[in-house]
Amino acid sequence: MVGMFLYARLVLDFVSSNIFVRGDELRSSINQLPHELSSFYFKLLSQILIPLDQNSKSYISCIFGWVAFARRPLRRSELLSAVGFSSGDPNIELPAPQYILDVCRSLIEERSDTTLAFIHVSVKDFLQSSSSTLELSEEVAVNQQCIASIACLLSSMKLLGQKREETLLLLVSGVYGLQLYATEYWTEYLLTVMDWDRGLDKQSKLYGLLCRLSVGLDAAFENDRQEFRGDELPEDGRLDCLREYPAIHKCVRAAISARSLKQLEQRLKVESSQSEATPKISTPATAQGVSALLSQYQNLLIHVINESDIPGFPLRDLETFRNEFCTFAHTCRLRSCPRTTVGFETERLRIEHEVSHVRRYPCTQLGCQYPPFLTPRSLKAHVRKEHETARPSKSIRRVKATVTNPSILTERRQISQRGEALAPEGSALAPSISPYAAAEIPMTPSMGDGPSLQQQAATPMVRQPGVGQSFHMDTSTIDFTTPPTTNDVLNDFDFDSFLRDNEGDSGGFDFTASFLDPET
Repeated sequence: MVGMFLYARLVLDFVSSNIFVRGDELRSSINQLPHELSSFYFKLLSQILIPLDQNSKSYISCIFGWVAFARRPLRRSELLSAVGFSSGDPNIELPAPQYILDVCRSLIEERSDTTLAFIHVSVKDFLQSSSSTLELSEEVAVNQQCIASIACLLSSMKLLGQKREETLLLLVSGVYGLQLYATEYWTEYLLTVMDWDRGLDKQSKLYGLLCRLSVGLDAAFENDRQEFRGDELPEDGRLDCLREYPAIHKCVRAAISARSLKQLEQRLKVESSQSEATPKISTPATAQGVSALLSQYQNLLIHVINESDIPGFPLRDLETFRNEFCTFAHTCRLRSCPRTTVGFETERLRIEHEVSHVRRYPCTQLGCQYPPFLTPRSLKAHVRKEHETARPSKSIRRVKATVTNPSILTERRQISQRGEALAPEGSALAPSISPYAAAEIPMTPSMGDGPSLQQQAATPMVRQPGVGQSFHMDTSTIDFTTPPTTNDVLNDFDFDSFLRDNEGDSGGFDFTASFLDPET
């Protein structure tokens, strides 16, 4: 079915491109048309080539090669510039003329997005077949496109040093229409050609252009060199083929690194820190090498688009140039992005697009609707705030000092028992130490509101006569499971032996002195 519609279209194109006076002439011409597509293509191609000389045929072959094997579809201005640089001459000042595309209009069409393509995919197959008289070869076409891309970059170095007026006139002529495409794909072309040929022929035109480009870039940015990291480069074994050409190898690595995601993130970070009033225009100070050539080219485009008049250039042609190149000035700076060669109308739209490339850190919590975060720190803060359950703070329990030495425990238990038995009830010396919790007695015990035992021990004491002898309290009958009362202690105390006065005193005693006597 597709072949039928295509054949009908070819017939209509044939009729519209020829002159018929009578109806029988029209019918006769249609009946003479081939019935197979390949034969029809051969007839159309023959009509294109018959009136041309050999040099003109080479240009037609070049056009078909770009349409068939370009990395992406080219627009009219890009294709005309590409044909001009395909000879490998970086000194051209004008692109190919417009009419060269009109010669091929029977097999090439301009689509709604202004890109050029074959009228059908089968045209490419036909041009590569033995039925075609052009002998279209992919290897030849790719090598030619590699040469054209490098020649365009080498030629664009004129934009860095020439006078402003001369530079603008050269720009609006359209000769650098291939600049965006060349910046994006020249390294891929080179690596592909080297992979096919297993190296570079030092006598070839391609090698000469590469040497001139690498030397020119080193000289132009000698004072602004920046080191690039190896982790910014994609893993491509084809780069190893360039190690025997150090200058070219360095140039290719720098070009790939300059358009990496890491470099884009750094540029956006620097630009976001600038004042909004400061123009965010890339200059050779912030971009180097091939990327600096592209930045200069786009800066000049912005100037031409914003200027109402360019001296020495027709206003009508200037308006046509603006309409066609208005999206060339603001393109994405990330390698391999589709918007690197099909840009935006404003700088703001470009920045918004580039921000979408920045690596984000999404929340992994199930059902979380928050957008990805820019930094790991902001993601952690979000998780703590939104997803972690608040845990009550743990109170610090006060732990009393404990004594585990058996001799000290026994001594303190005796002191506590004596104080409980002998202190008058309700006095300031009433014991606050329980003999049944000796393990929890603080290191500096307190006796009610009175002075501490250490303070009392430090105070000189005067003994009363007959006081200070040892005494004994029988604790064998005490039930340690139940705290005793004062009466229980008094009933168990041996007052007779304690109050026996050998020296004839009244039997009174100094409780404090007896309590603190180290001999007791």
